[in-house]
Amino acid sequence: MTHPPTVTASAPAKLMLYGEHAVVYGAPCIVTAADLRVRASVTLRDDDRVIIRAPLLPEPFAARADDILRGADAPPGARFVVAALRACWRTATPCGLELRTQADFSHSYGLGSSSAVTVATVKALSAATGRVLDARQLFRLSYDAVLEAQEGIGSGYDVAAAVFGGTLYYVTPGDVIEPLPLGELPLVIGYSGVKASTTEWVQRAAGLRERHPALVQHIWRLMQELVDEARAALARRDWPACGRLMDINHGLLSAIGVSTARLDALIHAARAAGAHGAKLSGAGGGDCMIALADEGRHAAVAAALDGSGLPGACVVAVRTGAEGARIEA
Repeated sequence: MTHPPTVTASAPAKLMLYGEHAVVYGAPCIVTAADLRVRASVTLRDDDRVIIRAPLLPEPFAARADDILRGADAPPGARFVVAALRACWRTATPCGLELRTQADFSHSYGLGSSSAVTVATVKALSAATGRVLDARQLFRLSYDAVLEAQEGIGSGYDVAAAVFGGTLYYVTPGDVIEPLPLGELPLVIGYSGVKASTTEWVQRAAGLRERHPALVQHIWRLMQELVDEARAALARRDWPACGRLMDINHGLLSAIGVSTARLDALIHAARAAGAHGAKLSGAGGGDCMIALADEGRHAAVAAALDGSGLPGACVVAVRTGAEGARIEA
C-alpha cells in the first residue's frame, strides 16, 4: 500500500491575559496565541504499529494501534499525544503510524505546550488519513483528548488558542470562542524558573472554593467583570487601563493562593521598571508572568526581569496574536 508522504502540522503556544481559574467555572477569559509553535509529523505505516518519538521520551514509545484505542498505558511524555490518537480513532479506523513531535520552546515555560501538541497531532493525523476537520471539529476532538489526559480537568481555553490563533474571548467549554481583532500586544514575558503543574494548581483553587464557596464565587464574579472591562480597554488600546486591570487580576489570583514569591518578585520588578501592569499568566505556582508596557519601556522591563537574581528566571521572546493550527508540509 502506498501512503502519502509525511504530514506535519503545527499549533501555537498561548498566554492567558485575563480570567484565570474563573474560566473553569463558566466565567469568560481573554487568551492570545503566541508565536512559539509545537509540531507533530505523521507518517502512515503498512502495519498496525504506532511509534512515537518526542522530546520528553527517553526512547521511542511503541504499541499496536488497537491497543492504544483500548486504553494502553502511555509514558508521561506521550500522554497527550496518545490521548489525541484515541480521540481521533473513536470515530475513525485505527492505523499504524510513526509520529514525531518537536517544539520551539521548553515545556517548562507553561505556555500550553500540552494542548498545542494535542492539536497538532489531531490535525496532522486527520490530514494524513484524508479526514477533513473544520476548526470547531478540531477543537472538540483536541479538547476531549486534553480532558482525558488531565483526568477531566481543563477549561479548554489553551486548546482554543492553539486551534484558532489570534486573541480570543472564550467561555468554557467552548460555548463562546470569539476572535478579538487586536493585532500584536505590547507584552514582556518572564519565566519564573519553576515549572508548575496546571492540574495541581487548578485543584488547589478548587479546594479553596470548596472551603469558602461564597467568597470564591464572589471572586469569580469580580473576575468576570474585570474580563469584560479588559475587553473594552484592549479594543481602545488603552494600555494604562489594561495594565491596571492586569494588576487587579493578579491581586485576585493572589487572593486564591496561586501566586508565588518568585512570580510576585518578577511582577513587582516589571512594575517598578515602568510597566503599566503585570500579572501571572496561567494556573500559577510558577511558569510565566506577563507585563504590559509601552514599546519605549520594553528594554527596561526586560532588564529588570533578567536582573531579578532568581535562578532560572529569564525573559521569553514572544509575539502575540499568532496564527492558529496549520499544515506545514
